[in-house]
Amino acid sequence: MSSFIQTSNQHVGTPDEFSGTNKKLKVQIGYDTDIGGSTVNQDRLVVITLPEQEVSVIAVADGHGYETGHFVAEITKNSLEKLIKNRIADLLKDPLAFLEFCCDFLHEEIRKGLVEIMEKHGNKVKVDEDGVISKRKHERQPWCVVKGGTTFSIVILIKNKLYIANLGDSTGLLCAKNPVLKPSNIRHEKDVATQTKNCDSESVDDEVPSTHIEITSDHSVENVDEYIRIREFKSSDDDTNKAELSFIYDRQNCPNKTMCEPVFDISSSGVPTRREEVNPFKYYYKNVRKEKASYVTDKFGQNYLAVTRVLGDFKLQTFGVTNKPVIRTIDLTPTFEENTRVDTSQCNDEERKTVCVVLCSDGVWDNWIYDHVCKFVMDPSCLNAIVTDPENGAKRVTKSFMDRNKMFADRNFGKSSDNATAIVMYITQE
Repeated sequence: MSSFIQTSNQHVGTPDEFSGTNKKLKVQIGYDTDIGGSTVNQDRLVVITLPEQEVSVIAVADGHGYETGHFVAEITKNSLEKLIKNRIADLLKDPLAFLEFCCDFLHEEIRKGLVEIMEKHGNKVKVDEDGVISKRKHERQPWCVVKGGTTFSIVILIKNKLYIANLGDSTGLLCAKNPVLKPSNIRHEKDVATQTKNCDSESVDDEVPSTHIEITSDHSVENVDEYIRIREFKSSDDDTNKAELSFIYDRQNCPNKTMCEPVFDISSSGVPTRREEVNPFKYYYKNVRKEKASYVTDKFGQNYLAVTRVLGDFKLQTFGVTNKPVIRTIDLTPTFEENTRVDTSQCNDEERKTVCVVLCSDGVWDNWIYDHVCKFVMDPSCLNAIVTDPENGAKRVTKSFMDRNKMFADRNFGKSSDNATAIVMYITQE
C-alpha cells in the first residue's frame, strides 16, 4: 500500500493536536472540517483534553435545517464545552449518568438558544406544552414551526476505557492494525429511550475478529427496533399496527415524501419486516456502501428526517424521534493485550500497541467503506507520523485523510457534496 502522508516534519492541518501521556496511554488527536459544496458549514466538532484527569473528549455535531442547522450545531458545541468545564467532577464520578444528562442538557440549551435567535431576528415566538417552537413576524401571519436539529456523537476516553453515546449517523469506528476487534468488545450499557440496561454483547463462537468495529449505535430509518420503539411511542390513529411516523425510501424528484415507498411491510399481527430487493420498489443509494436513502416523515410530508434520534427537531420529537442516546463502553485493556499477542512480522511493537478512534459526520462516511478508513489511518506511513512527529503527526494524518475525502466527494457528489468533519484519535499503550 502506498504511503498516505509525507514523512517530513512540516506542520500541516488546522486546529491544535493534543499529545499527552497518561500513566499507561499516550493520546494524539487530529481534526479537520470541510464545507463541501455547501455555502454554510453546519458541522461542529469538540476536542477537549485533560491529561491530569486522564480524560480526552471528542464529539461531532452535524446540523440540519436550512435556517437553523448551523445555529443548532454551534449551540451544541459551545454548551458541551461549558458543561464539561463546569461539571468535570460529575463526569469522573459517573460517566454513564453524565452522558445521559448531557444529551438532555444540550437538547434544552438548543431550545432556549433557538428562541433567543428567532426573537433576535424580529420574530414573535411561542413554545407550546410539548416544547415545540413556533414563530411569526406579524399577528396576521400564521404560526410557523421552527425546524432543525443536529446529530450528535461523543466519545470520552477515561484512563483505559471508552464511553460512547450517539444520536444519529455521525459514526465512530475503532481501528487496529491486526484483526483483534470483535462486536463483543462493546458493552451495551443503556438505551436511555427504552430504559434497557446492561445488555452485554454476547460472545459468539464463530465471531470473526476484524481490524475495525463500529462503536456508535444504528439510528437509521431501516432499523426495525427503531420502528418498533417509535410505534410504541405513538401509533397511527388509523392502524395501531403502524407508527404515526411513516418510514419511507426516498425517491428522487418526488414532490411529497408521503408518496414514497415504505421501508417496512407490516404483517396482520403487526410484525415489521424490511422490504427485500425481490419486491421491486423505487429508491437510490445515498453513499458508496450502497445504503438506501430513507426518511421518517409525518403524514403530511412537512417534517422529515434521515435518522430516528437527534438533538432538536422538536416537532418530530412529539411523534417518537428522540434525543435519548444509546450508551456503550469499551475497555481497551483486553484489546491491547490481544494485539500484543499477535504473531506477525508485518507489525512492529508500536503498531501492536496503538488503536485509533475515527469519528466523522456523514459527509465523510458517504465516501468511504469502513475497511478502507481503517487501512488509511493504520497505514505504516500514518503510524510512523505519530511516532516521529508526536506534536503534529495525528494532525497531518487527518489533513491527508480529509484531502482524500474531498477528492472522493467531488467525484461522487460534485457540487452537492455535504459538509465533512473528521476527528482521528490515536491511543497508544506506553
